[in-house]
Amino acid sequence: MKKLIVLFMAFITTLFTFGTMYSFGILLPIIINEFELTKFEAGLIIASNSIAYAIFAPIISYLADRKSEEKVIIIFLAITGIGTLIMGFSNNKWIICLSYAIIGAGLPAAWAPLISFLQKSFGRKIRGTVIGIMSSGDYIGYGLLSFILPLLVYNYGWRFCWYILGIFILIITIINKFVFKHEYKEYNNLIEPKVNYHKIFKTRNFWIIGISYMLMAFTITGPLNFIVTYANLEIGISYSSSAALSGIIAFNALIGTLILPLISDITGRKIMMIICNISLGLCVFAIPIVGSYLRMIIILSAIFGIFYGGFYPIYAAGGSDYFPKNTTTVLGLWGALHCIGLVIGSSIFGLITDVTKSFHTSFYISALFGIIATILLIPLRRS
Repeated sequence: MKKLIVLFMAFITTLFTFGTMYSFGILLPIIINEFELTKFEAGLIIASNSIAYAIFAPIISYLADRKSEEKVIIIFLAITGIGTLIMGFSNNKWIICLSYAIIGAGLPAAWAPLISFLQKSFGRKIRGTVIGIMSSGDYIGYGLLSFILPLLVYNYGWRFCWYILGIFILIITIINKFVFKHEYKEYNNLIEPKVNYHKIFKTRNFWIIGISYMLMAFTITGPLNFIVTYANLEIGISYSSSAALSGIIAFNALIGTLILPLISDITGRKIMMIICNISLGLCVFAIPIVGSYLRMIIILSAIFGIFYGGFYPIYAAGGSDYFPKNTTTVLGLWGALHCIGLVIGSSIFGLITDVTKSFHTSFYISALFGIIATILLIPLRRS
């Protein structure tokens, strides 16, 4: 029963923390109009979140491996909550950028350390399934907020959305303080292996998966951060309908995150990573091709969502498969590489859109990186 409570709180934690991260993309058209941002400036704000994530992911993972996962999770969740509240008080683009960066600095605590924490509670035999359940909170939060936030914006304004999210994250942090502390005592005497960075960096599989993971960040940036803006400001779909596309991605991602990691437990991670990568790349490539045909955009968003849902938990489970002794550290390092891709990808995506006056070329380039990321995984072998 205690383990199920821990899993439930991990689920709720990802629901609100990553749901908050996705909220920026959902609210982006409103923010662009209020602060008169260019697409490039919007991309830089998104990049600030990824830069902070990239810097703090390895730090948080190192502290979690060497110190206490429970304490690291609590401290950095609180930082995310504070950053979310600051976003609500933003009165210029620089404060928005700073607050979104603060959110990004705390977010890594809701991923690699939480995954490692769960694996110690449940064991490694069902790691893909457990990670899938935890990750489902990510997409349920994304999906629910894509429908709830437009209603809150209409009735109370976009700032109110950040106030509510920040308060909820801080409440969850307090609850986790007691739940995780109790569970931590169950395995507090386990000896953690010393992290050998030199050995990790010399490992071929680390770079194969890590670079593939980084390149896939280019591919997912467009649909996740700009799909609402693309549909609303370029195609001319209403804001509420455009925001609903995020919900379609999210709820289909829920299907993917529950099913695809389970399948990967049977087929192996490599084949499922390849399938996810190529499917995501093809969906992104097709979005500009279908133009303003809303029904096809909905279908592509749904397919994208399914494979996006499996993407992160399968890569995370791959970290446990290929690096069982230093899983948290490796996931943190991969997270940093992934965020480098997000930083460059979101900035280039916005810049190309400003230069070409359209999102189309940006989508095509994003899809290309997905194909390259897929090819990189072909020589991957279990040692």
